[in-house]
Amino acid sequence: MTFTAPAVLGTSEARSQLPAILQRCRTQGASAEPVFIGANRKPVAVIVPAELLERLAPYLEDLALADRLRARLADTRPSLSEDEVDRALGLDPAAVAAERAALLDQLADR
Repeated sequence: MTFTAPAVLGTSEARSQLPAILQRCRTQGASAEPVFIGANRKPVAVIVPAELLERLAPYLEDLALADRLRARLADTRPSLSEDEVDRALGLDPAAVAAERAALLDQLADR
C-alpha cells in the first residue's frame, strides 16, 4: 500500500501558515485536514489535529503491539516455563505458586 501526501508545504510556507493551520485545527477538530511539511515537496512531518491523534492513539498502540507480537513469534530461541524462570532466579517454584494463589485470593475478595 502506498500513501501519497495531498500537498506538501515547505518549511517557510508552513511557518507563515502556522497560525491559520492551528486555527483550522481548533475550529474543525478531528475533521481538519492534516498538513504535510517537507523539503522538495517530499513529506517529512505532518501536523495532525490533537483530537484526531487522540482518536487514532488506540489503533497506533494496537499496531505497535502487533509488531512486538510478530517479532516474538519470529523469535526461534527456546522459551522457558515459569518454573524454569523461578529456578533460574533461585526461587522455589512451589513457594511462588503459593504466593501467586494467595494474591489472587486477595484480589477476588475485593
